[in-house]
Amino acid sequence: MRRLLLLGGSHAEVPLVEAAQVHGCFVATLGLDADGHAARCSDEHHIADFSDAAQVQKVFVEGDFDILLAGCNDFAAFTVAHVAENVGLAKHDSVLQTGEIHLKSRFRLLCERLEISVPRSTTINQDDQNVDALESFAFPVLVKPIDLTGGKGMTRCESLSDVNSAIEVAFSISRQRQLVVEEFITGSLRSACYFVYDQKPLLLTHADEYMYLNPFLVASALVPSGATMQQLDTVTEYARAICTELELCDGILHVQYLATEKSVYVVEMCRRPPGDLYVSLPTVQGVSISDRIVHNALEIPVTEKVENSKLRNTLRICLMVQKAAKISSWSVSPGLSAVTERIVPLREQVTEIVNPLQEKLGIVFASAADRPELERFAVNAADAVSVQYYVA
Repeated sequence: MRRLLLLGGSHAEVPLVEAAQVHGCFVATLGLDADGHAARCSDEHHIADFSDAAQVQKVFVEGDFDILLAGCNDFAAFTVAHVAENVGLAKHDSVLQTGEIHLKSRFRLLCERLEISVPRSTTINQDDQNVDALESFAFPVLVKPIDLTGGKGMTRCESLSDVNSAIEVAFSISRQRQLVVEEFITGSLRSACYFVYDQKPLLLTHADEYMYLNPFLVASALVPSGATMQQLDTVTEYARAICTELELCDGILHVQYLATEKSVYVVEMCRRPPGDLYVSLPTVQGVSISDRIVHNALEIPVTEKVENSKLRNTLRICLMVQKAAKISSWSVSPGLSAVTERIVPLREQVTEIVNPLQEKLGIVFASAADRPELERFAVNAADAVSVQYYVA
């Protein structure tokens, strides 16, 4: 029996656990939360920090595992690269390749070298916080730690006078102690998910992405995106250039970009699965993203069967509320319930939301013949959930 160690144990990793178990693998998860959804459905869980490569390598070697997978976190991707190099695991990106994509400062330089459109940016180091270069920037700008995702440590600054306090916030949580400051571009936020085979990206799915209360955290994804074929072709060419330049191994490549009337600007790329069950969205080829990841890890060929080249209208939305509160019950709102295919609860009916900018009650997948029917909920998570609050 193949033994697979998956870094991460939250709800986001559940599809990977299930896909590996279908293929007869013994699946162990690793993370600090033993009560996570994936941790509970795995065959074994190890309580450890998946950003600590030494800890992970010890578990991997002593547990006699032969497969190592990153869950839905950039730190997990870095750890996999480190451990793979140390123990000689084949067909993994190197630490250098991983850094070129996952560290925002290096990724911006890579894109500029390959003439890939990205927002204008500059890098700021903790020991050299010179912001003079920003005097020529068009405001607003975004201040971002180079090593964090999901909006952590990010601040939008309307003027140069706002930047110093934003830099202080970002440095307080950045492990790399390095930031990028980039011009804010108004456009449609979209994603395109590829699988790399022989350094060539195969488009799997593409989505429009929407925020809710937190302007830096994606709360919903609507497939297919409203991208034109020209925009998708441009993003695919950018992905192909990255694959060739870095000689990437086979595996997932997820791209976030901003589409404007005149151009597309790449915002991020990553070589690990995106979170909140994005991997459960429909794909053009009909083979799920999680299955492809596991097939690749097990070296099982995937037979391409393009039976439906058109993606069906599908919404993945995180159920979120507008305030911190004690909740006595919650459910999918009647309008969304009528087109709901699947509900993944993340909280009990009786629960408390402490941080409404991050915490979710559940995740819903819905489909409909008419895209506008889903788009209404995609742009406003409050319409997607019915909540009963405790009255003081």
